[in-house]
Amino acid sequence: MPICHLWALAENQEEFDNLIKAAGDRLVVVDFFGASCKGCLKMEPDLNAVAATPALQKTCTFVKMRIDGQKEFARREKVKVIPYLGFYSAAAGKLAGYQTVPQRAKGLRANIQTILDNPGKHFAVDPNDFLVVSEPPSEDSNSARLMALLEMQKKKSELGAHLNKLGKKSA
Repeated sequence: MPICHLWALAENQEEFDNLIKAAGDRLVVVDFFGASCKGCLKMEPDLNAVAATPALQKTCTFVKMRIDGQKEFARREKVKVIPYLGFYSAAAGKLAGYQTVPQRAKGLRANIQTILDNPGKHFAVDPNDFLVVSEPPSEDSNSARLMALLEMQKKKSELGAHLNKLGKKSA
């Protein structure tokens, strides 16, 4: 896959980490790709058009990360399927990431703007691959979910016992 002058190429974890650190305060947009990935090739013109945007060149660093044969690195970055886009900052690490399809590559500019307009925020991906500002998971919300799950399991167990009782009475 040809890499144009707009993108830095990282071929291993060390190069990737160095590019993130070197970006400083800039947002790092990463295109995780495979050399033989047809979807990756289809997205390239749209991605290059975004990377060529003068305003984004001032605020973003664009990196292409070849993921072929790098299972540990892919696991670390939670890249399960390509094409995959990731957004990073040197200070906060990974801000967001999502598997995408060529038809949705045009939303990249809006996603970059969402991150740039909301520094320090957390992001989630909606069903159309658009980033939205979200609340960070808190200990309280995790505890509440766990308590609700335990309560549901208790009720399920009680219901099972009740159904067993009814089954024995009718037999």
